Amino acid sequence: MIKSTLNKIRVFDAGFRIFFLLASFYAICSVLAWGAIYGFGLSFPIWPDQILWHGYEMMFGYTMAVIAGFLLTAVPNWTKGQHVSSWPLAALAMLWVLGRVFNWFNVLPPITSILINTAFPVCLALVIAKPLWRHKSLRNLPFVVLLLCMGFLGLNLQASALLDITILNPHTSLYVALCCILMIITIIGGRVISIFTANAYKRKNLIYTTIQIPWLTTISILCILLWTLTIIYTGFDSSATGWVSLIVAIPFAIRWFFWQKKWHHWQWPLVWVLHVAYLWIVLGFIALGYANITSNLSYFIPLHMFTLGGIGTITLGMMTRVSLGHTGRSLETPPLITISYVCLQVAIIARTLCPIIIPQLYIEWVIFSAVLWSISFATFLWVIVPILIKPRVHY
Repeated sequence: MIKSTLNKIRVFDAGFRIFFLLASFYAICSVLAWGAIYGFGLSFPIWPDQILWHGYEMMFGYTMAVIAGFLLTAVPNWTKGQHVSSWPLAALAMLWVLGRVFNWFNVLPPITSILINTAFPVCLALVIAKPLWRHKSLRNLPFVVLLLCMGFLGLNLQASALLDITILNPHTSLYVALCCILMIITIIGGRVISIFTANAYKRKNLIYTTIQIPWLTTISILCILLWTLTIIYTGFDSSATGWVSLIVAIPFAIRWFFWQKKWHHWQWPLVWVLHVAYLWIVLGFIALGYANITSNLSYFIPLHMFTLGGIGTITLGMMTRVSLGHTGRSLETPPLITISYVCLQVAIIARTLCPIIIPQLYIEWVIFSAVLWSISFATFLWVIVPILIKPRVHY
């Protein structure tokens, strides 16, 4: 009976439906909670280090939910297979939800939260590994490896924070998790940003010829690997990491400039949001280089260029595009979605640039940014919920 009921609920038809809903809702809850923690002294009993809790929930909570929604949708397209749906999808979503509940409320021993949160990326990796291996989709197997790495990093971080069992410094685990996520963005962004841009020009009867440079993608990936190893051995805020960050910025910046052959796409929100996201990552590498080498800037500024700017913007943009495209809707940006994008960009500026200009209002900027982030995702949810809970449109 449960299986029959789940088959009638549209949010369990495909991974993007349920996980994009969960991610967007959680983006609001977790960031508002962090604003209350940072600005007003609220605390949760289960996590002694509140900064680690915030970082963990944004990386392994919000971002992992978006990654799950994307991969559970993309893998069937890559392998021409069936979507994970009904009760297996519901079980995977419940695993994610339980991880969030146990990280917020001290209702069970910490080991329970650790095991459940570790199980989610591992189970997701196993779910996508089977069809990828069966169809010899070797170029996509790195996603399985990255998910397993995320599982280990989350396990190490929680074991250190909650049980005082440490293999790798918990803050380093968080930064290496950032590296894994940026690696995913590097691979996927390199594939889709130029293609989505070209498709947008084609819909407007304009010509946009992409410049395909495979070695640039390879160099970008190798640079991220070098950056990751440098962070592990010297720390996120070391001068060595700063110099490597400037090196990494070069192929990323070249890649971004190659996508700017024409400027018409800055009129189309569904396209420019992806270009802006990648630009924030480039700026993050440059800013981290400056911060670590000169010590004239807090490394939290470039950190939030990566997370709030790069990850936040590209996940919001990809959730919009996937939700519209995979439900049969037109790839024209609804006005409220554009407002959502703009609110997010103002939130990023408030969190990264404004504290540099008026540092004495740092806490106020953090709270203001958290509120704007939440408004952005609330606006997004207002538009996207009816799309995700209703059947696919057929023209």
